[in-house]
Amino acid sequence: VDPKKKKKNGNRLSRSMGRGLRIILSAQLRATTTTRGSAALRRPRLGGVSVARSRGTEESPRSLGRRWSGLGGSSEALERGTNKTLPDMLIACVGDVHGLWNRESEEALSWLQPDLSLFVGDFGEEDVELVAEVARVPERKAVILGNHDAWYSASPTRRGNSVALDGVEEQLDILGDEHVGLSAKTLPDLGLSVVGCRPFSKGGGDWKRFSKFYRQLYGLRNFDDSATQIVGNSFAEPEHHRLIFLGHNGPTGLGSSADSPCGLDFRPEEGDFGDRDMEDAIRAVLEKGRRVPLAVFGHMHERLHRFALPRTSRRMFHLDKSSGVAYVNCAVVPRIREAEGDPKATQHNFVLVTMTAALEVERVESVWLQKNQGDGSFERVETTEWYNRESG
Repeated sequence: VDPKKKKKNGNRLSRSMGRGLRIILSAQLRATTTTRGSAALRRPRLGGVSVARSRGTEESPRSLGRRWSGLGGSSEALERGTNKTLPDMLIACVGDVHGLWNRESEEALSWLQPDLSLFVGDFGEEDVELVAEVARVPERKAVILGNHDAWYSASPTRRGNSVALDGVEEQLDILGDEHVGLSAKTLPDLGLSVVGCRPFSKGGGDWKRFSKFYRQLYGLRNFDDSATQIVGNSFAEPEHHRLIFLGHNGPTGLGSSADSPCGLDFRPEEGDFGDRDMEDAIRAVLEKGRRVPLAVFGHMHERLHRFALPRTSRRMFHLDKSSGVAYVNCAVVPRIREAEGDPKATQHNFVLVTMTAALEVERVESVWLQKNQGDGSFERVETTEWYNRESG
């Protein structure tokens, strides 16, 4: 038998039903044997070492005084381990920034008073100063860096056996434990954990172009290594916690048309441009009985490329009814726009996810906020409802 043909067939088999079991077993082994590597090699953190608290307080700023009509809940569900009743939870998602984040954006986010904020990256071309601004945002948050945040470091045109990672390393150091790429953020008072997928993802199935970058930064050799790390981090989180997956790009499996949540729209041919390792990790975690109510990502912009015409807008939400996972692409780009009729005023986009006290997704909305110059508050000037549990 031709050994090359045998290896090829073996690889094809390993990528089918056996992949999930192999990833689970490998992740369980690594979770019990792997320690964090040196500063030179950023091994993913295993064991949920990052326990998040709101800055200046040990409890989440639940919805007391929340300035968002309709988001406060009246549920009778009890907080895990206490006799407190929980209102609905608000998660504010910030799509690909691409340089559009300023003081007014921070004020708008603060005005929303979310329980948790999720940033999907692409702040700029390794824009360290902008990342530092985001790091100073006082709201509790989880961040994952995107492909633009490693624009120079991950360039496949770089030659040599090593990659200059100064810009990437500086951003990671600034964000600290708030960067959850190949890590996890434990939120005990919310009863959930944010599991970070592979950061700096460009999407698609070509690992070779960026193999040097991922090997040097994280010691990853392929997509299976990445999926194994993600699953290991998931298993290390408290068993009773719901898991929210956060990626820069979304997973494969959400459709192959140009307007699907991760559909290829910038080439004449259409296809699924999601991350295989994210899909494999979510599937493996679900197979072990963990609850995953939500996966948030960006990268694939809402406005489609001209190759997708006559379609102009992407489908930004997908609910997998069999597993209950709600997939939210929050890449509304650009996320800041001029107000109609008032070029001095700007409007800021956020994708809001409302979850019930039972940590199930109840509503997903894309909203535009504009500041009232009189009192400094914000008003919702446009809302697009992507999902409402009551209406299906």
